[in-house]
Amino acid sequence: MARDCLAFKMHIQRRGVQLDTRCPICHRLDEDGGHCFLKCKLVKRCWSTLSLEPVRQQLLSKQSAWEVVTEILSLKEEARTKTVLFLWKWWTERNKINKGEKGQGVDDVAADVLNLLNDLSKSERKEPIRQTAGNARWKAPPPGQLMINSVQEMMQGSWGFTVRDYEGEVVPAGASRLGSIPDAITAEAAACAQALQAATDHGISRVQVEMDSTILQKAHVSPSMDLAACRMLIRDTRDLLNEHFVCSSVISIPRACNGIAHNLAKLAMCWDPGGRHVWALPEFVETLIARNVVEIMVPITGP
Repeated sequence: MARDCLAFKMHIQRRGVQLDTRCPICHRLDEDGGHCFLKCKLVKRCWSTLSLEPVRQQLLSKQSAWEVVTEILSLKEEARTKTVLFLWKWWTERNKINKGEKGQGVDDVAADVLNLLNDLSKSERKEPIRQTAGNARWKAPPPGQLMINSVQEMMQGSWGFTVRDYEGEVVPAGASRLGSIPDAITAEAAACAQALQAATDHGISRVQVEMDSTILQKAHVSPSMDLAACRMLIRDTRDLLNEHFVCSSVISIPRACNGIAHNLAKLAMCWDPGGRHVWALPEFVETLIARNVVEIMVPITGP
């Protein structure tokens, strides 16, 4: 959504496809992102039913999809969660109607969103306390293996990775600025692919892989994303992992455990897109590594 690349009818027409560009829900005006999510007469009723009309008015003042998403992410937690659930639900209903299926009414859509919000709240209350940024730390691999950590910074359009041994020392590390990437999962997959390729170039074979994307972690150990837009990239990465590495595990970890790779990704923000940079580490990253090594040797406990 932030990249404004959803398959709205006006977008499809701009690619040279001749079609009826009217909104499949109201059949009145041309369908683009603003109309679909904010201006269609039925979507306006949904915003109002969910008590989100003030949010809709805020979003109407934005000039681009990127600004809309940034504004949504800046909302208070309850309004942000409800808005995201509603936009997902509305896009799902829009696609059903566009395929000729019968869609739900406004009240049913709103009820489903509230039920999802309620279920999410219950789930969060039942979940055990997860690691927080204050106590989450990178964990070393067993002796004889190397740990690959890769991340992407979607808002900045860059990625970074590290390959570290059981003592916490970095073997290679790298980063780069991404070109045009349609979504966060594709960017995460690209970062992982680049990290594996760098490990291959250095003759590394026995590894563990860590990433802070649960969706991508599942995609590398199952066919769960084989129908996604980035399926070919994920399949190629999975093949690379199976053919060139002895991989003991692919693990999903908290973002706080991937701090060094994130800092490398942020460093690449100012670079030109393309290419992969694998080099000696900047001084500030060496400081982070030294801190990690100390934490591994002497566990830090909270108050």
